[in-house]
Amino acid sequence: MGFAVTCWRCQLQAQLTALLADPDGVIRPALQPFVDALLGLPQPRIAYVWIRRNTAVQTTLRRLGTGEAPLDHATFDQLPGRTTEYLRGLLVEHGCLPGRDRYLAAFENWLPTKLDRIPDPGARRHIDAFARWHLLRQLRDRAKREPIPAGAFLNAKQSTTVAINFLNWLTGRGRQLETVTQADVDAWYANGPSTRHHASRFLGWAQEQHLIRIDQPRLTHNAGPIMTESERLDQLNRLLHDRTLPATPRLIGLLVLMFGQPLSRVVRLPRDAVAVADGQTSLRLGRHALDLPPEVEAVVHDHLAHITDHRNEAGHLEPRWLFPGLQPGQPLHVFSAAGMLKEIGVSARAARNTAWQQMVQQAPAAILADGLGAQRGTAARHAKLAGADYASYPGAAGRNIAKTVESP
Repeated sequence: MGFAVTCWRCQLQAQLTALLADPDGVIRPALQPFVDALLGLPQPRIAYVWIRRNTAVQTTLRRLGTGEAPLDHATFDQLPGRTTEYLRGLLVEHGCLPGRDRYLAAFENWLPTKLDRIPDPGARRHIDAFARWHLLRQLRDRAKREPIPAGAFLNAKQSTTVAINFLNWLTGRGRQLETVTQADVDAWYANGPSTRHHASRFLGWAQEQHLIRIDQPRLTHNAGPIMTESERLDQLNRLLHDRTLPATPRLIGLLVLMFGQPLSRVVRLPRDAVAVADGQTSLRLGRHALDLPPEVEAVVHDHLAHITDHRNEAGHLEPRWLFPGLQPGQPLHVFSAAGMLKEIGVSARAARNTAWQQMVQQAPAAILADGLGAQRGTAARHAKLAGADYASYPGAAGRNIAKTVESP
């Protein structure tokens, strides 16, 4: 007695044909790369089960196949949800949809609804001008240079929301933006939650537009959470040598603890930031590649082996990112990276602050900034907070940065 063998590739092909083909069994040429990619998967069963279990995906594919829904981003903007967003990502990754900056598009789609909810016409006019001609323009200019990080998107949203709250608060005091006084601004900052400081972008814009004449309080940067040196060394030793921890969060933690990298930058490191030549592994964070100590090198290669073994072939055509994310073609989300570190007991902010506190004591801030890909102002601020008079010492210009971040 024999056993039937399921041909999952055949099942998937029949499924896609039923969803996407016209009555003559022909699939639109624009969707063919998507079909070919799924059929070319080493495990087509995964794609078949994913489509079968998601009615939203089936409905969307059917509408795209018949032409009822245009094959464009506007169609997917009207279909919120992780599943359809993943489908959008697959279509972009395989050239069926044009690429676009996801966070720029998200702010553009979010803003009209936010503006519609402002009842006062005068306030709506000011927020519209601020958000469209200041915040949105900044995001668009940045998107021309680099992908917009999640933090910039969230900051723009919060600046808009707090600006609306500020104008509502002014109305409650019987004032409008044009009649705001210094006493009003001082009272706004003196009372309420710390998020009120996000009104500074709106007030700064209003000053530039000559709508108001006030002085804003100077915001001070405190050092933030700091580890002791023994705590930092304990964390480094654990990340370097504890192989019971997953390789990916170990590497993310080391990049923060050793090199002071912000998570928003860590997750966007390209795969080719790591290079191997003559048996030496190097990592490029800034202007020059840094040779990695053997212990760090081992963690890097453990991570690379892990992402190779678990690569999502449909979602990531090429090994583009050092930390590939779940969304097709996208890097790991910064919130996911933060969650990974939290699970292994590492505070990203404290780790980064402590790394910089140590590094600026050993090398000039400008040299560190160039070698680690940081803004010089950021490095100088850490040097000032650490009281590091070495930060501008010219005699260390040729120092190897890697020596300032050697593993314990």
